[in-house]
Amino acid sequence: MPLDNMFELVHKDWKKKRIFVLEELLEKLNCSVITVRRRLKKWDAMSSYNKNGRYYTLSDIAKFVSSL
Repeated sequence: MPLDNMFELVHKDWKKKRIFVLEELLEKLNCSVITVRRRLKKWDAMSSYNKNGRYYTLSDIAKFVSSL
């Protein structure tokens, strides 16, 4: 599947769900772990700093709250 089509497929669901775990992306994209990680890097996805980077989101979806 071309990169643009993969992004379109995932981005629609990402807007609804906001967060994915690697296993969900593997199932949705139907490719290897290495390929999913490469795609995430190309899409500038962000991973969580806790739970060993298990959760992923996109920068245009993420919202940050100041803890001050």
